[in-house]
Amino acid sequence: MAAVSGDGREIEIRGESVSSWLGFLNDTRLTIGTRLEITEENHDALAALPETDPRAGLFQVYDWLTFLQESMVQGLLAER
Repeated sequence: MAAVSGDGREIEIRGESVSSWLGFLNDTRLTIGTRLEITEENHDALAALPETDPRAGLFQVYDWLTFLQESMVQGLLAER
């Protein structure tokens, strides 16, 4: 199972670690999403926040975790 990081490097995660990492990514995203009150309707507005907005950095972390989670799921699906 492989996941790609944001800078293009490939990271390999195997065995029981995969479900643990997916659980961590999901739980962390849900926590951040709840704190930022992210919805489908306001996602794009939050993505466009200026860097001076205190929520901007947290949204960037949320977006990066989403990318990592999606990469891991795609890696799992490709193995099937």
